[in-house]
Amino acid sequence: MLSSIISAILLILAFPNFNLSFLAFIGFVPIFFAIENKSQKKAFLISYAAGFIFYLGTLYWLYHVTTIGLIILCLYLATYFGIFGIAVNRFGILIAPVAWVMLEYIQTHLPIMGFGWALLGYSQYKNLLLIQIADFSGVYGVSFVIMMVNAAIYRALRKSFLEIVIAGVILIAVFGYGIMRENRGGSGSDIKISVIQG
Repeated sequence: MLSSIISAILLILAFPNFNLSFLAFIGFVPIFFAIENKSQKKAFLISYAAGFIFYLGTLYWLYHVTTIGLIILCLYLATYFGIFGIAVNRFGILIAPVAWVMLEYIQTHLPIMGFGWALLGYSQYKNLLLIQIADFSGVYGVSFVIMMVNAAIYRALRKSFLEIVIAGVILIAVFGYGIMRENRGGSGSDIKISVIQG
C-alpha cells in the first residue's frame, strides 16, 4: 500500500496545481516494484489503490459539485489503473507504454462512460518541446513517452540498461522534433484564438 501512496503522490504533484511535471516520468516506478511477483489480484489492488488516490488528488475540485459523485467517479477511474497493473504483472514491463495508451484511449472514448480528464500526457502541458509530438500523436503519444521512461527507469534499476538507451534515443528524437517545430516559426502576424468548453 505504501508504494500505491508514493506513486499516487508523485503523479498528483506532476499535475496542476503543483506542476512538477518531471515526476510523471518516475510516478509509476513504485507500482512496478510493488506488483513484481505478486498475484494478479494483488497487482490489481495495488494499482487500483494508486489510481483511486491519484484521481482523488487531481479531481478533488469536483467535491464542490458532488462529493458522492467524486468518490464514485474515482472508484470507476481507478479500475483502469487496476487493469494496467494486471497487464504489466502478466505480460511484463515492456508492454507498459502500449497497455497504458490503450487504456487511456478506452477511458476517453468509452460510450456513455468516457472520461478524458487527467490523462498522463496532460501533465506535460508546460513542457513545450515534449508536447510538439501531439500534433500527430495526440495526448496519447505524450503519455506513451512518459510511460516508456517509467518502464525504462524501472528496468535500469533492475540492472537492465538496454531499455534506458532506447528510451533515451526516443526522447532525443522527441525533443529534436520539438525544437524543429518551435524554431519553424510562424508568419509573424498575431492570431486570435477562442476556446469554448463543451
